[in-house]
Amino acid sequence: MENMENENMDKEYKENENVEIKANTDQSALNQTPKHQGLAIASLILGGVSLICCFFPGITIIPALIGIIFGLIAVVGGEGKSRVMGGIGLAVSAIGLLLGIFMLVTLISMINWDNFTLENLMEIQKIDPDNSYEVNRWLQQFFKYDIS
Repeated sequence: MENMENENMDKEYKENENVEIKANTDQSALNQTPKHQGLAIASLILGGVSLICCFFPGITIIPALIGIIFGLIAVVGGEGKSRVMGGIGLAVSAIGLLLGIFMLVTLISMINWDNFTLENLMEIQKIDPDNSYEVNRWLQQFFKYDIS
């Protein structure tokens, strides 16, 4: 009799244990998100920001570099969709970085560095700010190409 009670208790304990394991497995599957998904999304967003800001030389480099770092982390450590989004974010950020560097180099090459002297810069004090021709003429001396 006592032996039968022990068998029933063991059977009941095993059934409860199986129910708990199944409940924990179902709950963890629901709460599980792909690894590094947030970094992948951030990489995509920062890549887009760097593309939009590529016409502001220097500014675009910061979000592009951060986007590249986040994209690399998502590609190396991510799984599934996170890895794909991280790769796309990495590519978009790299394109934004290249465009930003190109725009910065282009702007620097347009400047006439020989005319950047303190004397030329101080001439702005002698110019009438309401006269657009004088302002444009003063500004033009700092560029190799016509900016009017």
